[in-house]
Amino acid sequence: MFSLQVTQRGDPLKIPTTLLLSLAVVLSCLAGAEAKTGPSWEYERATIYFVPWEMLTRSNLSIADVRNTAWVVIHINNPDYASRFAKWLNLDELKNAAVPVETDKRLVIDLVRQGGTLETYYANKSALISSDSTRSRAIDEEFLRRFEIVR
Repeated sequence: MFSLQVTQRGDPLKIPTTLLLSLAVVLSCLAGAEAKTGPSWEYERATIYFVPWEMLTRSNLSIADVRNTAWVVIHINNPDYASRFAKWLNLDELKNAAVPVETDKRLVIDLVRQGGTLETYYANKSALISSDSTRSRAIDEEFLRRFEIVR
């Protein structure tokens, strides 16, 4: 039987092979689980573009218009913070819209998933909507106020 000898305070300590093998198996299982599920975060980063809710425009703004004319742009480059922000958005509450929604966009949120996939959402004063305008959920005054950086 093979054993590893470790000295602790001058006294030799023998670790049996079965214990070493057990530790190796446990550590490899943990490493494999991490590799399969990935880190505990879902998103790498987020970018938020905001045009004030009350600003008057000549026509409805598109997603590109909001990105190009945003008064406030916030970049979240920390995966943990980006994932927490995405969780706060309650994206799982988006429901299928009977008819795609066309509206004046004021808030655009770009979420980049682990691996680089981009998800875009936008909001008007009453709803958070998927970029293809097929899913949405109602938003409240608290949601609107969160993006008013200076008032």
